[in-house]
Parts: sequence; structure tokens; C-alpha cells
Amino acid sequence: MAASDHDSIALDRPFVSLIVRRHVEDAAFYWTVLDRPAEATHLGARRAWHFSQLLEANLEGLRLNDPRSYELSLDGLDRWGKAGETFVAMYCALLGDVGSRAARVERVLRAVRRQPDAVLRGAASALAWAAGRDAQAWIDTAWTSVEPVDLVLALRASALREEVPEGAAALLQHVDPHVRAAACRAVGPRRPGLLRPLFDDASSPVRAEAAIAWSAAMSDGGRAADERARASGVLWRAVVEQADVLAKATGWYRVPARRRLDRWLRELAAMVPVGHPDLGQLVGSLPLRQGLNFSLHAGDPALLDFVVAAMRDPSQARWAGWVWQCLTAVDLSGEGLTAEEPPVDLDAPMTAERRDADAGLPLPDAMLVSAHPANRHGWPRDQRMLLAHPVHPHLLRDILDPNRDHAQALRFIAADALSRMHPEYAVDLRATPSHQARQLRRMGLEEVA
Repeated sequence: MAASDHDSIALDRPFVSLIVRRHVEDAAFYWTVLDRPAEATHLGARRAWHFSQLLEANLEGLRLNDPRSYELSLDGLDRWGKAGETFVAMYCALLGDVGSRAARVERVLRAVRRQPDAVLRGAASALAWAAGRDAQAWIDTAWTSVEPVDLVLALRASALREEVPEGAAALLQHVDPHVRAAACRAVGPRRPGLLRPLFDDASSPVRAEAAIAWSAAMSDGGRAADERARASGVLWRAVVEQADVLAKATGWYRVPARRRLDRWLRELAAMVPVGHPDLGQLVGSLPLRQGLNFSLHAGDPALLDFVVAAMRDPSQARWAGWVWQCLTAVDLSGEGLTAEEPPVDLDAPMTAERRDADAGLPLPDAMLVSAHPANRHGWPRDQRMLLAHPVHPHLLRDILDPNRDHAQALRFIAADALSRMHPEYAVDLRATPSHQARQLRRMGLEEVA
């Protein structure tokens, strides 16, 4: 019996399908958990590293069982249609031989084109995790596509792979605003001189992404401060517009609207100087959680009063406590600054407050916290703060050290800040374990022992 015949029989055995289906489902689960580092207050670096290794192990199982893996991944994509299932389906589609790969990828792309805001991030991540030759073969053909979603996907994936071709700069002038915005993210940091005209683009996302990319490319000295001020003004206006979009969005459409606002706020927090007189007005105009996230990334001591006041809102009290802990390094539970936990209503709908409680965030006592000396500490008013220290590369490196086992949410803030100070030390907490290990070694850190 030929080896190929033996493999065919093995794949037809029922238990093989059960094992492969488990690989499909587990890979989607682990990817989804790792895709949300900004929310992972309960996930330490050690466990996150273990999850990434489990994800890689499940992907290895899928590679060994192609084409059954591809068939079952499509079942998951059709049934659930989420970004995690899209990640797995695209990854499996890329495993096909040259003759079948195009048709397999096209099948997944049809699902991506139906709801790109929901699942494109999963497809782009798969192109970054897949073997270089498999992913690059599709990306190389995508530049001639007439489908805007395909072009956005190619741009996003190329940026993740750090392999954006020079010709992609032409997409900054594409008729579709989604393509222009994606081109700003991918091409802009390498060709900032092409971004200035896009500050006046008709599309708010294009203006925002152009401002973000332009600011990231500006070096210190000379007119850098004036240029960053102009870029931050463009992004600030886009943030106000996006906050209005989120306020009007309903149902599922709130998810991409909130994700976009969250990202822009992180960028704006880094662009606006500490002590800006209008920051209080900005955070007060935002949804409370977004205002808290901005305060955390901005690290502006003047926003501590806003954070403490937010603890009086039951829906965001726990999150406000988390932000306060990250800024001041004061342990709410350890210092007796928590309120009595309310009884759990198992029949109540899932809310942000319930999710924060399930993640283990303590409920702060707003009155006790407001009286804590940390709020009146003589913080330097011209420096960003994190864990009660001025934000400095040494502090960020320490937070990123996986063997210190800080929460992924805190490491995400550190990685974001360090990448702005020293782009050569950027750490992508969503990348493959081997890629993260290389990034950590560049700054003298080792993976989890």
C-alpha cells in the first residue's frame, strides 16, 4: 500500500476528525485570547506565553492533517464567523499546494469581504503566522486585486510581516478610503512625506491614520514639536468625530466603532504633551471607559482626579481602580481600599462591570481611594507616569520581562510606549512565540524560563 493511500485511510477514520476539530477549535480560542492584550488584566505573561505555545502546537496539528484541517476550519468559519475562526481558516487555506491555494484562500476571502470590520484582523494575523513563502505567495498576487478588502488585507498583513513593497505607496491615492487608511498604516511610517495631503482627506479614518503615521515617523529636533502638534490636532478632531460615531452606533456596529476609537485614543495619548490644558475636557467628553483608557496611556498625573471620580460610577468602578493601580502602583486590596463585594446575580445580563468582576478586578472604595496620599504625591508634572515612576525605557523593559509575570494589559501599555521611544525594541504581544523571543532578546530579555 502506498504511503498516500495509508494517509487517506487515516484521515477518514472518525477519531482523526475529532482530533482535528479540536485543533481547529482550540487554535481559534487561544488566538482570540491572545488577540486582546489590552483587556487581559487577568492574564499574566507566563500564562500568555504558554497559550501562545499551545496555539503554535495546535497549528502544527492542523499542518499535519491538511486537507481535513481546511474542511473543518470552514465548518467553524461558517458556524461562528468570528475573527478567531477566520484566523484558523485562512491559516489552513494557505497550507494548500500551489494549485489549490488560490481557490482555498478565495473561499475564506468571501467571508472576510462580507464583514471585514469583524474578521479581517484574523485573516491578517494568519498571514503573519503562516510560513513566509505560503503567505507571501498570496500577498504578491493581491496587489492587482480589484477588491478593496483584499488590498486592505494585503497592506495589513505586509505591515505585520514588516515587508511592505515600495509599490504599495500608490495605494495612498486609491479611490476607496479603507484602502487609503490601511496604506497610511503600512506605508506611511516609511514614506511620511506622502502623508501631508491626506490630512485634508474627506474620510476621517484616512486623516487619523495619516496623522498617526506621520507623527510616528517624525524625529526629534528642529520643527518636530510643531509638526507633532499639527498631527495631534488632526487626530484629536478625528477622535471627537469617532466618539460621536460610537455614541450613535447600535448592536454589533458598536464593536468596530469602539475598537477604532480605542486605537486612536492610544495614539493621541502618546502625541499630546503631558499637561495639555484641554485634556480634562477631552476625557470628560468621552465614554467613561475610553476616558479611563486614555488617562492610562497618557500617564498624565493631572488626570488622577478624573480616574478617582470614575470609581463612583458602578459600571466602570473596577476598571477605574485598575487604571489607578497601574498609575500609582498602590494595591487596592493590599491596602484595604476596596468596598464590600455585592452579591452575584447569576441571572443578570453580562455587563462591563460583570466582566471586570469575573476578571478578578477588585471593587474600589471611592471615598477611601480619594483620601489616599498617592493622589497628592508630588508627581513630576512634565513627565508621564506608570507604576508610580516616570515612564523610562528601563521601567518599560522591566514590565515587559516575561519572567516578572506582569499582566498582559500592563505589558501592552509598556510595549506601546517603548515602541515609540525606541522602535527597534518594539514587542508585538500578538506575534508568534519565536518572533516575540527574538524581539525580547534584542533588549536583553529571555522568554519564560
